[in-house]
Amino acid sequence: MRITSLKADKLRWLVNSTGFRRNPCGVIFRVFLWELYRLLNLEVPYIYDKRFPISLRPNEGVSRLVFYFGVSEPDLFDFYNDYLRPGMTVLDVGANIGLHALYMANRVAPRGRVHSFEPSPMIFDRLSRHVEASKLANICCHPFALGPKAGEIFFHQVESDTSRSFLSDTPSKEMVCIRTLDAVSKEICLDKIDFLKLDVEGFELGVLHGSHQTLDEGRIEVIQVELDVHSLARNAANADGVFSFLTKKGYVHALWDSNRKAFYSGQGSRVFDYNSFFVRPHLVSKMPS
Repeated sequence: MRITSLKADKLRWLVNSTGFRRNPCGVIFRVFLWELYRLLNLEVPYIYDKRFPISLRPNEGVSRLVFYFGVSEPDLFDFYNDYLRPGMTVLDVGANIGLHALYMANRVAPRGRVHSFEPSPMIFDRLSRHVEASKLANICCHPFALGPKAGEIFFHQVESDTSRSFLSDTPSKEMVCIRTLDAVSKEICLDKIDFLKLDVEGFELGVLHGSHQTLDEGRIEVIQVELDVHSLARNAANADGVFSFLTKKGYVHALWDSNRKAFYSGQGSRVFDYNSFFVRPHLVSKMPS
């Protein structure tokens, strides 16, 4: 009964997704083809963003989504298309195998730059290989995590889905290096960060706590934070805590209007999207009456 319910939830999610609505027949075909790859446990060669050779694996949720839709999160990638411009500086914190980094680097090139952070040696190896194969010269990969203080932290590798691996104080077999964004931004001379993508499986507030000076100085223009209730709870955090921290730093919880290509304030509702935006006040437009 539980398995049937889970399958029904997945089917409902698929049919209601933006990617499915855009190309239902193509997605249905790729769903069946992906199941075949999964049953055979085959690594799938794939041309990503119409130009980058990457590998997709059956045990990765992000791989499945890319195979279905072309990108892992269609709505968020639509924002990348609308907002990112050549010359921008982007931080990809929680880079995984580089799907966001490749896509964003292609849009801020040639003068813009993407800094990607991925602490897992195994995942970092695939990230590096994907970046090398892309021939993009504007991605810099950093093999460590960002957090509230420098040192080491336990890394929990989720074998059933490597894209869901996470940092935690709870002991595990693997430890990884951790640094603060404040220290790194000084070291690599990041005077301005146009966009910070923050997806670290519930450790988002930890990264922000290591960014006090950078945030206080207003050097980050736009922050996109993944607010997953269950992942945040694992680190004794919640969406309200992220909201409170960033609003005290002078940021505005904002929504992206894809029609007007502009941010507008979302603070009145205190309802947070899975991918929520926090921006400097000067970027917020008034909604038309």
